[in-house]
Amino acid sequence: MRKVAPYFISFMLPPLLMVTVRAGGSWPWLVVAFLFLMIPMLDLVVGEDPEQPPETPRPRFTVYEIPLLLWPPVMTATLLWTFHFLSSHELSGTTWWGAVVALGIINGVVGINVGHELCH
Repeated sequence: MRKVAPYFISFMLPPLLMVTVRAGGSWPWLVVAFLFLMIPMLDLVVGEDPEQPPETPRPRFTVYEIPLLLWPPVMTATLLWTFHFLSSHELSGTTWWGAVVALGIINGVVGINVGHELCH
């Protein structure tokens, strides 16, 4: 299970987005900084896994597919929450644009990768 844990890092992004958008100001930009600064630094610290799984036929369902299957409903809920929050609150331009950019990057970075893996 320890090897699967890094695949759940992306699930920190929706709550981080929600907390920072509610905080207002420049806080939503923290999500962008987290994605482009903290995750790469964490990747450098953790390093590569020298053990590669053997090239054998795998079972139909593996534990690595759990985050892939959980992500679409989580992302849909995040998308709907963000749209609702942005349309129902008076926000500064910095907060609004930070939320939109952060949501777009989350959708782009995580969503495209998950979509790609689900097509396999």
